[in-house]
Amino acid sequence: MATSRAACRGKRPMSVLKKALNGALRLIEDSESAMQDLERGLRADTNTIHGNWDALEVDRSRAWASRPPRNPAEITAALRTAESGSVPTDDEALALFEAEGDALEQLCRIADGIRRGRRR
Repeated sequence: MATSRAACRGKRPMSVLKKALNGALRLIEDSESAMQDLERGLRADTNTIHGNWDALEVDRSRAWASRPPRNPAEITAALRTAESGSVPTDDEALALFEAEGDALEQLCRIADGIRRGRRR
C-alpha cells in the first residue's frame, strides 16, 4: 500500500536513534542537570570534560570559607597603606581582597592612579 505525498505533508517523520548517546550528550539531554550547570555559567558537560572541581577541597579553601568577617578598620588601614604607595603586607593584601562598597571603590581609584602613573 503506497502512501501519497499529499497525505504525508505536514506530518513529522518518525526519528529512530541509530547510535547510543555518549556521556556528554546524555548530560545535555538531562535538562535538570544541564540547567543547574548553565546557571553557574558552565557547559553542561563540564564535569565530563574537566572533572568535578566542586569535589576538590583543600585546607586553605576551607579556612578561607570559614574565616570570621574582617574588621572594617583593617580594610581602611590597608587602603591607607596602598594609597601611600607602600607595598601592603600579606595581611593587608588579604584585607583588600575583602573590600566591598565604598572601600572597593576607593581601592579601584588607588589602582587606577597607580596604573596611570606607570604609563608616564
